[in-house]
This record gives sequence, structure tokens and C-alpha cells, in this order.
Amino acid sequence: MRESKNSLYDIYHEMVTDCEKWLYYKHANCYIDMETIFLPSKSQNFLHEYFTAGGKLEAFKWIEQDENFKMTDFRANHTVSAFLIGIVLRDELHMSMKALPNIESKDRDNFLYFWSLTCLYHDISFQIEKNSLEYISKCDNLNDFYRLFKIEYKLVNDMKDNEQSKLIKNYFKFRLSQQTIDHGISGALLLYDALMKNYHEAMNTKKIKANTTFEYNGLRFSREHKDGVRKISETIARHNMWLANPLSIQEYKKYNLDILIPNEKKSCIISFGDEHNLLFLLGLIDSIEPIKCLAEESNFDSYSVLKNLNITFSYKKFEIEVNSSAEIIDKYFNRIKGIISWLDIELFKDDTTLKIKINKHEKQRTD
Repeated sequence: MRESKNSLYDIYHEMVTDCEKWLYYKHANCYIDMETIFLPSKSQNFLHEYFTAGGKLEAFKWIEQDENFKMTDFRANHTVSAFLIGIVLRDELHMSMKALPNIESKDRDNFLYFWSLTCLYHDISFQIEKNSLEYISKCDNLNDFYRLFKIEYKLVNDMKDNEQSKLIKNYFKFRLSQQTIDHGISGALLLYDALMKNYHEAMNTKKIKANTTFEYNGLRFSREHKDGVRKISETIARHNMWLANPLSIQEYKKYNLDILIPNEKKSCIISFGDEHNLLFLLGLIDSIEPIKCLAEESNFDSYSVLKNLNITFSYKKFEIEVNSSAEIIDKYFNRIKGIISWLDIELFKDDTTLKIKINKHEKQRTD
């Protein structure tokens, strides 16, 4: 646990100086310079460099179809900041990720694999959603989306959990009815297709027919690779699903989205336990990441936001404490307060402090 208060900028700066703390691809010439990473184009370039280092640049090829698909600097800055704070939070609170498929033998390396690909790609298709009206005529259903983006490997057909597969398909239809192409689901479908194409190309080249661990072009493919890709893609697909409110319940029922309708048992709320810890972490970080919360609707730039927030972590209390001026804390709280409706956390606020407490459960394990 960090005993002294540090700005989030200082925390990031300390971490990125040691690549072992954040870089899964140890062989890569992939670095983060805190003095420049949030300047124009820098975060976007980092995303490309990271996926290139992992031999996964195929995941970005669809963006070349249309200039409007390109991620904005603001969204890229949010993504890199979320990536970093997610690692810090996981390490400081010793959050267990033992339920993830075993791509790596070491728990922390395994976490970095899943977190990097999940977090760095979670908003990649945000511009598809923002420009939905331009593409909706070509994308009237899921099969149209497959054709539009030349998708061969279909996530919803390959998922082992039939209920979750139906949820993704039904939510995609629901969002289409609102003239919106959901960026979480579309990004997940695109990533799954790209990573599976890479995987099968490597298998075919090496003439491998059975699930086994092998190396190709300097990269290691685990026998658990397909399960890992599914987990990453499912998590991205789930991260932007909103719960029903009193006015939308009937519409949710129409699209068989009962699982997203709040009830007395709170069964729709995502808790930190074992099975959904990666989704919980992504949902939490995506909601509280301060660049998205404060830089979008204020006069702050990314650096001002990070330097004006002091953050401490308590493993014993399983909570995050954020300190700043009353004005900033008010804006921050108002932006994130809705999170308690779908994540099992509690918020406590006074004039200059906001505490985010994660509720523990008996089955929760720590690393």
C-alpha cells in the first residue's frame, strides 16, 4: 500500500520507468515517455506499437477502410491512462486474476497479457459508434456487420457460454434499434476475428493441427490461446452494456435482455469474485479513469488532470482514495456516481476527498 499521497502523474511516471511492471512483450522496443505520451498522436502510436510488438497489427487493419474509424487523441489518451491505472490498482490491492486461462505460468505475466489486450482495445471502435448513422444502412444486423468488416471467425458462435452469447447478440440488436452500433461489441467482434486469423495462419504455416503450445515468428502461442482470445473478446463485448432503467424495462424485455434488468437480488450487478474479475476491473477503470471523466468537459488537458489528483490505495480496506480541490472532486464524483448501480462498490465523499470502496466476497482470492 502507498503510505504517502502521490499525484496520478507521479504514480504513472514511477511505474513506466520499469518496463517489467507494465510491458508483457519483454522483447519489444515499446516504451512510454510520460513527458510526451499524452501529446497529439503519441497514445495512438503507442497502441500500434504495442500490438505490432505482439504480432497482432491485423487487429487495426479494418481502420484503414475509412478515415472516420480512426481513434481520436482524447480516446487514445483515456485508453493508455486506463491501462496504467488498471495495473497500479491490481498491484496495490492484490486483486486476484487466478480464474483467467493459463497463458503464462506466472500470475503477473498472465494478468499483463489479458489486461493489455483487453484494456488497450476496449474503445478501439468508439468512432464506429459515434458515426453509427453513417454505417447503419449497411449494418442492419449482425451478419451485415460480418460482411462489412470481412469477419470470418465469429465470437458469438464460438463462445462456450450460450447465455452470454445470446446476451451479446441480443444487446447488439437492441443497440441497432437505437440506431447505434455498440462499440464494445463491435470492437470485440473485430478483435476476435483478427486474433483468430493470426492464430490459424501461424498454425497452418507450422502445419500444426492440434491445440498445443508452439512458437511462430518469435511469438509464443499457448495451447490455451483460443480460450484466452475468447475471454478477452467477451470482456470487451460486455464492458459497455447498460442496465435498464424504469423507462426502458419493457424495451429490454422485448430484446430478451432480462439479465440486464435490476432486481431485488441485484443479480445484474457485477461483483469482484473470481469468474468476472477481469470484467469488473475493466468496468471500474473505464468508469473512474480521470482523463475521460475530467478532460472531456472542462478546460483541463490530460496532464493537468493527472497532476491535480492525488491517489492512495488501501489493500486492508480494499479502497481507493482520491484527493483534490473541492471543484475537481465535485466534477469527478458527478461523473462517476452512477457506477454504483452496476458494480458492487460504494462511494464516500467529502469536500476534497472521494473514497471508492470495493466490496469483498468470501470467494474472492488475492494473489
